[in-house]
Amino acid sequence: MTLLEQAIRFRQAFNQPINEGFAPNGFINQREFAMQMRLVEEEVKELDEAAVDLLKAPNDLGLQEAFLKELSDSIFVHYQLAACYGLDLDTAMERVFISNMSKLGDDGVPIYREDGKVLKSQNYKKPRLDDLIT
Repeated sequence: MTLLEQAIRFRQAFNQPINEGFAPNGFINQREFAMQMRLVEEEVKELDEAAVDLLKAPNDLGLQEAFLKELSDSIFVHYQLAACYGLDLDTAMERVFISNMSKLGDDGVPIYREDGKVLKSQNYKKPRLDDLIT
């Protein structure tokens, strides 16, 4: 089962809305959208807190497990947001992966910024996602 299928199953089991797009009625339900965004913010905050704890004791298995749990929760709520609005996040992630791999230079070597971030090469191709919006 894909992560999106899991998110849809969760939403069905807990009677959470699954819309066909952001504005199936011509407008975004602001209460619903705000709640979904709040859940994302809460989980990212919990991930950040787990990261701060882990940095203090990186060899603590309990803190490593807590970090992994918060990372998973963060990804889960992002998939919930996608499922709520009928977004095919599995396909979008595959396309973003392919796009990110196109950042390699002609010689197959990555280009880095000073802090280690991978930069786009002349080969970079933006992912096409417009067909995934309903």
